Amino acid sequence: MMVVSPELKIPGEGKEACGKSYTDFMNRAAILSYKQSDPEVKIWESTAIVYYEYQMAWEMNGKKYDEPGISFH
Repeated sequence: MMVVSPELKIPGEGKEACGKSYTDFMNRAAILSYKQSDPEVKIWESTAIVYYEYQMAWEMNGKKYDEPGISFH
């Protein structure tokens, strides 16, 4: 498992680091809005991924952010 930020930095790699990255974010940010597309499944031979696009707005440290993203599973 790996977490990649919008700036393509890797704040977490591996189960513990990724979990900590999400926990830290949720403890510091206030989610203002979240929209997600329907998940899509792509299959290549015996490998599959599920992904979806999202738009999320949040406030952290007095700053507001509103950014798109893609989540792969």
